[in-house]
Amino acid sequence: MRKINTRFILGLLILLAGEVIAKVEPASVFTNNMVLQADKNIVVWGTADVNEAITVSINGVSAKTKGGTDGKWKVELPAMTYGGPYKLKFIGNNTLSMTNVMIGEVWICAGQSNMRQPVRNSINAKEEIGNAKYKNIRFLTIPLDGSAEPKTKFNAKWVVCSKTTVANKTATGYFFGRKLHEDLDVAIGLIDVSYGGATIFTFMDKETIENTVDTASIYRLDRANRKKFQTAMTKWESNGRKGYKPTKVSKIYNANFKQWKEEGRKGVKPFLASPNRYSSLCYNAMVHPLVPFSVKGAIWYQGEANTSSPESYVKWFGDYINMMRKHFNNTEMPYYFVQLAGFENQPNTKVLPETWAKFRLGQEQCLKHPFTGMITAMDIGEKKNIHPKNKQEVGRRFALSALHQTYGKTEVVYQGPTIKTIDQKGKKLLLTFEHCEGGLKNNKKKKLVSGFSAVLNNGKVVALEGEIKSSNTIEIKVSEVKRLRYAYANYPDCPLYNGKGLPALSFDKEIK
Repeated sequence: MRKINTRFILGLLILLAGEVIAKVEPASVFTNNMVLQADKNIVVWGTADVNEAITVSINGVSAKTKGGTDGKWKVELPAMTYGGPYKLKFIGNNTLSMTNVMIGEVWICAGQSNMRQPVRNSINAKEEIGNAKYKNIRFLTIPLDGSAEPKTKFNAKWVVCSKTTVANKTATGYFFGRKLHEDLDVAIGLIDVSYGGATIFTFMDKETIENTVDTASIYRLDRANRKKFQTAMTKWESNGRKGYKPTKVSKIYNANFKQWKEEGRKGVKPFLASPNRYSSLCYNAMVHPLVPFSVKGAIWYQGEANTSSPESYVKWFGDYINMMRKHFNNTEMPYYFVQLAGFENQPNTKVLPETWAKFRLGQEQCLKHPFTGMITAMDIGEKKNIHPKNKQEVGRRFALSALHQTYGKTEVVYQGPTIKTIDQKGKKLLLTFEHCEGGLKNNKKKKLVSGFSAVLNNGKVVALEGEIKSSNTIEIKVSEVKRLRYAYANYPDCPLYNGKGLPALSFDKEIK
């Protein structure tokens, strides 16, 4: 028998390991079935061996570069018009091909649980899932994750929209993308970077956190969350490690919590210290690996976790979107956001009266930031459910804003009635609205419009009704008024719409 040369085998293994390291590897966002943004230069990047020659090509166009000393590379392909499917090819020491690639419109879907809420939890879910046959709508769902340092990779792939894939995808994103796809007749890519319960801070990078307003309160919340987790750990340790170990993984927590309840709530209650409550962690793990991918814009459904700070939120939101525009190299990147849905309380919440009403007014102030748009969901909420199921209308309203403001379809009505002026006429107030296409309408089909209230000069708060006097005016019989309000409640009465079915915005105005 011939003697095995162990040195030869070891050398061969080392050589093979070197070959593995040397393989060109594109960033995680580049997979089969993806959508690349049309009419913008296409940035492609990844890792390779130092000085490894790399060629990236698609649709007859190619770009060349070499692996840097840090093992990274980046190329930029020229902007392309809508089309596909194409093959995105990478040639280095190895060859990779991404198939079924489309050139279309790419949107980030960001926020917390109401953005993450899947199609299977929307109204008419069974019918919606059965009808989801859109081969040119594509989803990329970034896994829930957090990291103390910026990551470069994630474990997810683009998938084609179908009745077998859509059930667990973002409902708001899907209904938004579906409307765009139907109206624009182009491929739509939807990147979901939402995380249930997330604060706005967790989606900000460290630099943004350090330079925004009220940074001290953000770090104070970080410390409080760490203390809660440490307290839970200490309690678990002192109980002889009986019961359930506090965890930072939502899936494990949910399973433990369910079992804890089923066992009569005995032992240590499971505790969740999720990254969604800490500054920058979700940005580092879920957003940073996407940078600098070319996108059209973003839709944002977040705020429930920040309702206690409506004034600061206006600045936080502005700093957040400026950060995103910088990272994605798009200074005019449109950012459309949801004004929170109507909600009162559910068993596990303690929402104080008027908290969400005040926050909605703060959200409206976010419109001062350029290239933004707000769609309201206050009329389609559920009194006892913080996750309302009518995501079809949320997605449709997002799409109306994008069609009008981003895609130039000025005939599309995307705003509901907004208060313009309030004039005192003796013992009456005359309210004039704008954005009243089709005229003012009372959704309750009654003569008088409810939902108004007033703070009188004596401090008393009274409910009021108004009468529609013309296509854009309402008259309210009242005097001695200090402030006039409409839909000013966490779960508001809001029956006023325009003729296009879009609700009037809430307001709280001083009467002089």
